[in-house]
Amino acid sequence: VAAVILVRLSGPFFRLFGRVGATRNVSLRLAALTLARRSGHAAIAVAFLSVSLGLAVLALVYGSSVARGIDDQASYAQPLEASVREDLSPGGLVAPLEAAPFERYAELGSRAVPLIRQRASVASAGGPRQVTFLALPAAALPELEGWRDDFASRSRTELAGLLAPAATRPRVVRLPADAAELSVSAAARGGDASIEAAIKTPRGDFAFVDLGSTRGAEPRTLRAPIPTRARGGELVSLAIRRTATVEGHGSLVRVDGTVTIGLLQADGGPLVSAYDQWVGTENVDATTRGNSARLRFLVGNSNFAGLFRPRQPTDGGFVPVLATPDVASAAAPDGTLPIRLPSAPLRARVVAVVERFPTTHGDAVIADATLAATALNADSPGAAVTNEIWIDGDPEALERRLEQSPFDVLALTTRASVEHELRTDPLTRGALWTLAGAALAGAFLALAGLALLLVSDRRDDRGELADLEVQGFAPAQLRRHVRARALLVTGLGFLAGVVVAAALSALVVDMVKVTASREAPDPPLLLSPDWTLIVASGLVYAVLATALVLLSTRTIAR
Repeated sequence: VAAVILVRLSGPFFRLFGRVGATRNVSLRLAALTLARRSGHAAIAVAFLSVSLGLAVLALVYGSSVARGIDDQASYAQPLEASVREDLSPGGLVAPLEAAPFERYAELGSRAVPLIRQRASVASAGGPRQVTFLALPAAALPELEGWRDDFASRSRTELAGLLAPAATRPRVVRLPADAAELSVSAAARGGDASIEAAIKTPRGDFAFVDLGSTRGAEPRTLRAPIPTRARGGELVSLAIRRTATVEGHGSLVRVDGTVTIGLLQADGGPLVSAYDQWVGTENVDATTRGNSARLRFLVGNSNFAGLFRPRQPTDGGFVPVLATPDVASAAAPDGTLPIRLPSAPLRARVVAVVERFPTTHGDAVIADATLAATALNADSPGAAVTNEIWIDGDPEALERRLEQSPFDVLALTTRASVEHELRTDPLTRGALWTLAGAALAGAFLALAGLALLLVSDRRDDRGELADLEVQGFAPAQLRRHVRARALLVTGLGFLAGVVVAAALSALVVDMVKVTASREAPDPPLLLSPDWTLIVASGLVYAVLATALVLLSTRTIAR
């Protein structure tokens, strides 16, 4: 198509150039008019040169785009230098926070980012849609590598602000770091109940402390030692369980069973000053009275557990999330999107759409780790725990340290290993070498075409050149005339080749959906010309073409 268009345009271009662009130079004007009169010969030469050069530049552009794509894929798969997660191979099954506290990971490099990654599902018109649920600190989003501007219409700073509004900080009940015992005064009516405290440990996992059971309506102090790893942690909730089942009922019925508790204490001192900011969930109806709380609930034949916990900003609301287009289309008109996670449901609202997000493939939902963990753990303690950690720092030092105890029980992935795998793929290397060969072949064909043009020009126009010499053209003027014709054809072919290369590059990078390693790239390839290489190659070609023209016409008058 490019060749046909150039054949049609070459004649008018040479005529216009001869009349307008070369009025003060006789040799140049005569050269342009000669080419316009015999436009078929010149047009074919221009088309051949432009297509050859266009294919050469295309090979350079596509090769640099593939090379850039390898860097993009490595950064997309590993936004920071290294990541660790639970090793799912036989003999593994150790979570990152079980191997070491989060502070140990932060000490390994310049920064560490805790994440929650789970498979989830959302309801859609075609049935449940499987998605990747990823929760990370919103503040870390602007600092991640592997992000490109084409991933979303908003900046990363804007997206971070949407994920974690300033007014949604969770309410925390902190245990003293030196507290060894947790206690509470409790009395029950309508049957005894046991109380269990869920504590988020300083390292991020959960410990469950059974305080014991009530014995009748008389207040009794329930107490239990606080595990060492839970000291200094956060009290998330109290679980109330019946110690006996209700017989004769096949479904839940309302009874007058209640548990009245006093203020929680740690080592005999009050842990909370009042229960006015606490709520009952899971069928627990809580009435707070300053220093005490009366908990009334539904019971049935099944083992029942209700929760009494601090009120959280996510109660009755929605956790803001980012979603890929197909997931966002499944949301309600107001953006609400119920998400079903393995351990608990999450009430979410889509606040922005992203085409893709680093480390995810296909449908994904992104949330702030603090808000998501608060919402999930509030009603199901332990449902959202850090199971992946990204670490940034010196690649070699990180890899060497993470392969040692206590981190050697985890699955380790580094950006260097991902990039090495991509670059050493045999097909990738073969394709890049093939593109380099295609660029050289295109340049060689363009030079060969130019040489053929010069030879045929002297042979076919011998009579015209002799006529010009008889009419008074000196040898130097004849050389300038022939060189002008050759350089006009070469220059037009060169410029047209750049246009052809630009069009082909845009089309090919948009249409070719696989990388050199046979797979669809994630993220997709971007047109990434290496301008330094392209300009240098163009200059080399221009020098060689000019030298070829000068050398081949040095004896034109003999």
